[in-house]
Amino acid sequence: MNFSEKISFTRFLLLLLPIAIAAGCSTGVESVRHITDRDVERHFEATRAAAPSLAPFVDSLPRWRPGKRFYVTDHQARLLFENSADYSLDTLRLGGTVVTFTGFDHATTLDNRRVVRIILRDASGHRLVYNTGKELEALTPDFDIPLLIDLDMVEHYARLLEGKTFYILSRQWYHPHNEQPIAGRKYVAVTIDSVLPGNKVVPLRLMFTDVGTRRKAMILLSAGDDAMKTRTFDALFSANDPRRQHRNITDDTWRMIVDGKVKDGMTKDECRLSLGEPRNIRRAPDQEGMHEFWIFDNGSTLRFDDGVLNLIRN
Repeated sequence: MNFSEKISFTRFLLLLLPIAIAAGCSTGVESVRHITDRDVERHFEATRAAAPSLAPFVDSLPRWRPGKRFYVTDHQARLLFENSADYSLDTLRLGGTVVTFTGFDHATTLDNRRVVRIILRDASGHRLVYNTGKELEALTPDFDIPLLIDLDMVEHYARLLEGKTFYILSRQWYHPHNEQPIAGRKYVAVTIDSVLPGNKVVPLRLMFTDVGTRRKAMILLSAGDDAMKTRTFDALFSANDPRRQHRNITDDTWRMIVDGKVKDGMTKDECRLSLGEPRNIRRAPDQEGMHEFWIFDNGSTLRFDDGVLNLIRN
């Protein structure tokens, strides 16, 4: 046990102490429950389970420094900028390029508000002006420019993730050289190879390698946007091997779950692990027992007889 683990274990003991004292007072018998190795292991498992949650990246506009870089996800980003006498916005092809922050100034609106204008330069030296329409104090720490991805943010997550191994919880994999979906595996160990800018919807692109098959793929990741909670890192990855939480499942059935398949005789919990939650559940009891039908978004249906999958009669 290293130093940090000893500190964590000490805190764990201190948390148990008031409970033990309260129990002794209520019964009139002074007793402290024996702390077993399993108690310690449960404590550290809980700590490891929380490990994937990433420290958020925060870099509010007042802290931006000249030279800060942004990746442009789409040519339509040209429509964000004010007209210029030096060039035509229609001729700009910014998608896939990097623009650089040079500073910001203010413009006065008709209602006498001083709104922030962000000044950027593209690779050709064009001065690009983005009017936020907001006063400086109204720009929240999570403010960003539409269609632009902060490369400092990308590098922040790259430092946290690259070279580390996690267990992926999603089967929605994509080809590493484009965004075409491919058949992925679930609950398997993957190593994060690199973190790159994403697209105009999702800002991060995680390139990874399946440890078991050595196949390379990618997954698109939110940087913590509340509107995309299902795409955050801790929703898509685990620090712990999910197989250890389901030791009662046979190896053959677990392989089916990993590949997103089901077979006759699987339980509802096993099917849920494999295919996820159904869109709708319908129950129909009769003289033979309780029948349950799961309907999924793709139209497929599973039939359970008394809690067991029955593909033969489905």
